[in-house]
Amino acid sequence: MNFKRLIRNDRRNALGTLSVSPGNSNTAVEKACWEVQTGYRAIQRFDRATPGRVLISAGELAGGGVKTHVVLLIKLLRRNGVGVTVIGTDRGWGAAELEELAATGARIRLPPKWLTALPNLRKLVRLYAVTSIPFWSWGVFSSVYLAGAGRSHLWLRRWIRRQIPVIYHEIICDPKPNQLPGLCALASDLIVANSRRIASQFPPLVGSSIPVKVIPFLTPGESLPTAQTASARGSNELRVVYLGRVTPHKRPDQLIKEWRQLTNGRPLGPARLDIYGYPDPPDFLNELKQLVKRNGLEQEISLHGPYGFDQVDLIIRSADVVVLPSKWEGLPLVLVESMRRGVPIVATGVGGIEEFGDGNPDVIITQSSWTDFVNGLQEMAARLRRGDINSVRLQRWAEDRYGYTTVSSKWLSALLDPFIFFHSDEKFGK
Repeated sequence: MNFKRLIRNDRRNALGTLSVSPGNSNTAVEKACWEVQTGYRAIQRFDRATPGRVLISAGELAGGGVKTHVVLLIKLLRRNGVGVTVIGTDRGWGAAELEELAATGARIRLPPKWLTALPNLRKLVRLYAVTSIPFWSWGVFSSVYLAGAGRSHLWLRRWIRRQIPVIYHEIICDPKPNQLPGLCALASDLIVANSRRIASQFPPLVGSSIPVKVIPFLTPGESLPTAQTASARGSNELRVVYLGRVTPHKRPDQLIKEWRQLTNGRPLGPARLDIYGYPDPPDFLNELKQLVKRNGLEQEISLHGPYGFDQVDLIIRSADVVVLPSKWEGLPLVLVESMRRGVPIVATGVGGIEEFGDGNPDVIITQSSWTDFVNGLQEMAARLRRGDINSVRLQRWAEDRYGYTTVSSKWLSALLDPFIFFHSDEKFGK
């Protein structure tokens, strides 16, 4: 299917635009008219007496930060009385997790296992996902949320046409017009970028025709105790933690290969490294285990494998510093969670990570080269040994920008009142 041609045809067959602003109509919230400057129109009704329903297109139900965010978003909407329908093209989340979401009242629409197990029937899987929502029921939705890039999103766009606002959430990619993220962006009515850096990449693609807002991933909503500023570590062993997806582009293998040399003297040594996370690809963990054994580092490096939501707090609080030497990223939740607990981070400034260093003296964000990351890690080790990190200040910085209260209100506004939210002058992350 030629989606680029279909997108062009949608705009060529546009019916024109009509706008009603909140200031010139007392019924604008109840019956708001949507205007997008690409020559088409989409009309959405808002009824504040009933919170409405949001359709979440979750694609292949990816893991990592995407999964954490989407699960938290579903729970947020349900707690606020909003109906949620989730469609996907795979069953990548565990049965227990899906049952937990269904128990909140969310409607989960996934293809049967036998269909997703057949690799040559991906088009049929996408068709199944898209058509699982009858066209006559579209009027109940306040918005459609597309989680990351996915070809099924483009099929969904064709199925629903221009009936309701479609919000595309770009998490990591630099959108190009001939690639899937760019096609998803061009097929949407509104765009959410996970960070300011990602948002800055859209104007060359969409111009001013599609509004773009920055909203980061949701973090868990539990209240965290005030961080206690740690005393100087002196000559004690430093506890360095890597957590998140264990995958080659994040370079945990290079950390292991160079660990002995890195900790051979001050300021980093003595130190131990704990690596938490699910391996991607699955056999990557075995490669890392062999690296540890081959270098005789069994007493200094531990590979713990996957971890759950309920373990994050304990893992992070056991660390002196959390590291992420990644080559490319979106806006990693693990780093946000670390800072929310007052634990400093050392990370390469790729993707949205760059903004973690804005006005934040208690973290070190480096260039993407390995040498720069190593220099940053050594600098942080020296500061920890001197006691130069203010954990209370770091926690306050993270909560103000990425805490649940701040971010959840923006997601609710974006999905339930998109007309008002996306045409406001409010900017995130100042």
